[in-house]
Amino acid sequence: LRRVLDAAAELDARLYVYHGRYSPARVELPFDVQRNAEVVARMQEEATQRKIKIAWENVCWCQLTTPERAHEIRRLLPEIRFTLDIKQAMRAGCDPIDFVDAMGGQLANVHVCDWDENGRLCLPGEGTFDFTAFIRALRRANYAGAMIVEPYLALVKSDMALTESIAYLKRMETCDRKSMD
Repeated sequence: LRRVLDAAAELDARLYVYHGRYSPARVELPFDVQRNAEVVARMQEEATQRKIKIAWENVCWCQLTTPERAHEIRRLLPEIRFTLDIKQAMRAGCDPIDFVDAMGGQLANVHVCDWDENGRLCLPGEGTFDFTAFIRALRRANYAGAMIVEPYLALVKSDMALTESIAYLKRMETCDRKSMD
């Protein structure tokens, strides 16, 4: 970890996205909140020395699988940051908005994609996810960062499709901002 953090500091990175312990069999792992908090606190100490924050990402095949777990960690580690991946929330059977509420003001990154009525992944705007409600939840949490589109190769039919997806997200954000004024 120290070598990775040293390299990140050399690159002027400010966040280290952490998945946590994973399950190769993709079965839910036990979650000892106290033990996890102790481990991540030590990681945070190393990161802080290099002006980096740990941003724990929700991943369905790792330990941060539910909003409740994020809330527990947030309570024990007030300096923790989070990366919210809406695809991973959906795969864990959770509403991404519940993760926004649990991660609150410690939200540092948001990874987005969309899915269709059959649960297949697609680019934002091509599926059924309610990005307007999601953007409202991000605003309630005072999140002002970027939404990072995760354009898996199989999802991108063309450069134009990717461009249209990004434009869709910008329209949703702009429309929501106007409706809140």
